[in-house]
Amino acid sequence: MFDPALVIEVWAPGDHGGLVGSGCLVGDGLVLSAAHVVDVAGGDLCDVRALGEAEWSPSKVIWRGGRGCDAALLRVHAPASSLRLARPLRLGRLTGPDHVRVRALGFPDAQGRPDGIRDTEELQGEIVPLTAHKSGLLTVSIDGSVPAAVDGRCLWQGMSGAGLFCSDLLVGVVIIAPEHFGADRLIAVPLTRLFAAEGFADALSTAGDERLVLEAVEAQGVLDRPYDPPLPRRARQSSSFLLGARYGVVAFRSRPELDELRGWAQTSAHVDVAVLSGRGGVGKSRLARQLCADLAGEGWVTGVLAHDFDREAAACLARVDAALLVVIDYAETRAEDVVALLGLLARSRRPRRLVLIARQLGDWWTQLPGRSKDGEARELLGCALAIALGVAEKTVEARADAYAQALEAFARHTGLAADWAPLPDLSDRLFETLLFVHMAALGALPGAGATGVSGAIRGDLLERTLEREQHYWRDSARALDPPLEIDAHVRRRAVAVATLATPTTTGAPAGEVQVAGLTISRADYPTEKRSWSKPSPFWIEAGAAFSAIDAPDPVPERRRMTPQSSRAIADVTLSFSELKYAFECPYSFKLRFLYGFNPPIAEALGYGKGLHDALFEMHDRVLQGEEIDVDCVPELVERHVYLPFAYRDLRETLSAAAMRRLEAYIADRSATFTDIEHAERPIEIDLGDGIRVTGRIDLIRRRSTEGKTRCRQAAAASWIVTVWPRRSSWATSRLVARWGSRWAK
Repeated sequence: MFDPALVIEVWAPGDHGGLVGSGCLVGDGLVLSAAHVVDVAGGDLCDVRALGEAEWSPSKVIWRGGRGCDAALLRVHAPASSLRLARPLRLGRLTGPDHVRVRALGFPDAQGRPDGIRDTEELQGEIVPLTAHKSGLLTVSIDGSVPAAVDGRCLWQGMSGAGLFCSDLLVGVVIIAPEHFGADRLIAVPLTRLFAAEGFADALSTAGDERLVLEAVEAQGVLDRPYDPPLPRRARQSSSFLLGARYGVVAFRSRPELDELRGWAQTSAHVDVAVLSGRGGVGKSRLARQLCADLAGEGWVTGVLAHDFDREAAACLARVDAALLVVIDYAETRAEDVVALLGLLARSRRPRRLVLIARQLGDWWTQLPGRSKDGEARELLGCALAIALGVAEKTVEARADAYAQALEAFARHTGLAADWAPLPDLSDRLFETLLFVHMAALGALPGAGATGVSGAIRGDLLERTLEREQHYWRDSARALDPPLEIDAHVRRRAVAVATLATPTTTGAPAGEVQVAGLTISRADYPTEKRSWSKPSPFWIEAGAAFSAIDAPDPVPERRRMTPQSSRAIADVTLSFSELKYAFECPYSFKLRFLYGFNPPIAEALGYGKGLHDALFEMHDRVLQGEEIDVDCVPELVERHVYLPFAYRDLRETLSAAAMRRLEAYIADRSATFTDIEHAERPIEIDLGDGIRVTGRIDLIRRRSTEGKTRCRQAAAASWIVTVWPRRSSWATSRLVARWGSRWAK
């Protein structure tokens, strides 16, 4: 909210007694005021003081606006604490036609007292954006009582230079009461005009803010800004908060996905959607925030959708008169927010981009289009750009460079020296995730130990991660259709169990497994190294949940029953498509079709099915008596080859390839079209032991040899079916049924 500590009183000494004006503190010792106020001084020297202070401080004008830009910046040498910002000032701009509530605090003549003291006047009202629109200035319609003119002189004088605030965003500088109107209207120069003036941004950047961004007033309460400046660390507070993507403490390291997203944002499409997926810690959130920061510097309105955003205020985003980029983090837990926002933006005629961030594309993604009643929104989701993030730093040299960069950044923000910190061994696969490189750098600061993350930082990270992961699981389950409720106790243990990975490397104690969780806590796992000897909370929780051992059974030999399989359990029906995965990789088959894991979506998804459907229609139309030739191919491709996840160039390439294949098929096979018996027929094969294989034969042709009719099927294969029943230990039992058949030729 508006902070009165930013209000400054300005005194410009002159030949005829000088002039009182108002100002706003925009940096340490840096005051923004009106140019016509400081011009009275006849030179570059004025006096300023903060609200409530008795002593004046000398200041010097370091920047003046030109014609049509009535503003000036003054700098105080060695400012007192009252002339220093308690927190960075946020700057804003208007980007839509809606009225906006504002307030200002200044020192008008109407508040002059007989003792010469000038008191304050609080101004409240609203900006009317479409009034005086051609001038490029802001018109403020004032609420409540206003000062009356005395002897034809407006008593608003002295209010000039006051900062105009919308909530906690500084949006302009009050400069004048316009002629031909009453005292209930004032004019202000917007910050957009100041930033467009030569030298202003450079002068303001000396205040120490490295990211000068004008935030959209309409986005308040809806979008969080891409980066927040990290506040000074409190006493006894862990430094782990510096790892957060929202602070951007460590400079962003370039990666090709950023260039791809920038190109995607700059396309001619009015509205478009992209989805970033990848495991925790690979840099999804940081990548999206950097995209926001880059585009904000080019005039875009950007931000991350707040978790508790105002839905009524969100409607203003549809009327923003600028290009808009919205990022939704943890989109898999916020399906309703995604659908609601996309419904607002789907029919915009200005550039609108929506970036969804998720750990994986699973049920939530396939269910998402069905949640929307808007056909345009469903189509946008079906054509979304999908980017899967992987390893950012693939070489040890690149990780070492990232480590040094992070160490320097953390040392600068904490005020600690890190010149002595040795370089840790970054060859471990753990450091493929950049987050762990940053963790190692933060832990290498003095007091954190020589080679690892300090106990205080590590413990804080693990506790925060346990809590965050539980919330993630809860929200993900509730976002499903239908929703799924998970007990808090079960959630905590499930989070711990989910972090279990492969057994430790050779040399680790027998029977232990590596805790390599989905987030920043993955750095803590038990090995023989002294620095990692203490079990983490994840390890304790996992041990309480169930026993995970791969050592021989310590229980003495005893009589055991002969195991017998139950046909009721092994009643498995498989399709030929599923069997294809069993041929290629039995483990992948188990994960996909028995455990229900969803693989990443390929960009060319839909190409094979499109060809199949086009051929089916071609054969079916032949059976109906139609003539089929190459002129039918464009129509078939247009109707059946649907590639929702392919980018434009790939979509064009695959469509052209489909046309070539269909044209070649017609040229080579049209003579046999009269022999077509069936365009498609179902098939089911019972292999015994409760296993059935179902599928379809795409084409059956009729052939006659010496008076005998034979059918020729367009398929041939030898199948291996592997079934994994329910298991009760780490050992995996497998039932393998082999079946081979040679199709008639």
